[in-house]
Amino acid sequence: MVNLEFPHEVNVPLDVKKSLQDLFDDKKYGFLRILTDKFPWEELSSYHALLKNYDQVAIIGIGGSSQGSKSIINALEPGLIDQKFVYFDRIDEDYLARQISRVKNKDKTAWFVNSKSGSTTETLFILNSLLEKTEGLLFKNKKNVFVVTENEDSVLGEWAERENLEVIRANGDIEGRFSVFSSYGLMPITFLYQDFALLKKQMTKFSENFQVVEQLSAFYLDSFRQQKWISNIWLYTERLREFGFWLEQIWAESLGKYKDESHRVSTPFCCLGTNDQHSLLQQMEEGFPDKSQLFIQIEPMHKMSYNTNWISERASYLNSYQLDSIMNKYCKATYESLQGNPRALLTLKGLSLESVLALHMVFALTIGTIGKNLDVEIYGQPGVEKSKQLFRHLLKE
Repeated sequence: MVNLEFPHEVNVPLDVKKSLQDLFDDKKYGFLRILTDKFPWEELSSYHALLKNYDQVAIIGIGGSSQGSKSIINALEPGLIDQKFVYFDRIDEDYLARQISRVKNKDKTAWFVNSKSGSTTETLFILNSLLEKTEGLLFKNKKNVFVVTENEDSVLGEWAERENLEVIRANGDIEGRFSVFSSYGLMPITFLYQDFALLKKQMTKFSENFQVVEQLSAFYLDSFRQQKWISNIWLYTERLREFGFWLEQIWAESLGKYKDESHRVSTPFCCLGTNDQHSLLQQMEEGFPDKSQLFIQIEPMHKMSYNTNWISERASYLNSYQLDSIMNKYCKATYESLQGNPRALLTLKGLSLESVLALHMVFALTIGTIGKNLDVEIYGQPGVEKSKQLFRHLLKE
């Protein structure tokens, strides 16, 4: 499902292989259950039975509480974002008003309020703002509202109990940014799918992709030794835009925890091809060489051909082409031009639910392997707490 190539042969050191094994041996990482028969696959079918009664799904949540499912849906069916799926994941006033207008029928919309801790301030602000804007009518039909949280004693849990709302218990051993590998994190996806037998089969034989994980981990660990402290990830498809936001969060929150050299990791930076060729490529080509370059493309999907040049005989390349093929040629050209950088090219073979979730897992395992290799705990995000405390202090002023 995922193919990885390099300009030169990559040898995976034994310590990298051991780091991947150490990740699997560490029982705290509940997100790895999706690779086994212990994953509650039957819950996905029950969620499908629930959601088939609705016309839309609305998700209230910040970061890992929403970005995982959003990235998968955008990859599979980008036109469904803000149509079938309405996300409320920002506290911007204009944005919330616009998103509310996209809810077509509140009685035929399933609402999910997601906060693992049950006290995420942004989520509570969004929830309260929506209730205020609609004088509570948006959630009048309480059987349409579901609260996803780990802590039923939290602010959100108490609200759910008081309002007699159904609570879906989040797993304590799956951190929010990894929740896309949980049944509740995949819940919105079940609005589109009914049969998960193939997904189960592909995920339980995911070991076929371990070589890609090992090579990608070795690639990044070697780039750190070369002091490449910015990891550019080029996404050559609009469908992976939201995946880029997910990847930046899971990388930064999982690995960026130490200032000393022995634990140092790069900063992730996702670029959208071909747009960012016209804004960032100059600096990457001739600026300070402190970057690694990973390119992600999808095998051509569309058969649409353009066979008439409407513009000019001087642009003969407009006579016959397919845009998917052109996009991949741009990807290859940029990949080849940045030959002075550590670089790799990853190709996703098709855009099925199985391949898209596999792409997410490849990076989750790569991040986990890097963490084990550098002795960085990938769970927890203590650095975020400082900002939260300062924010709560400002609220009191």
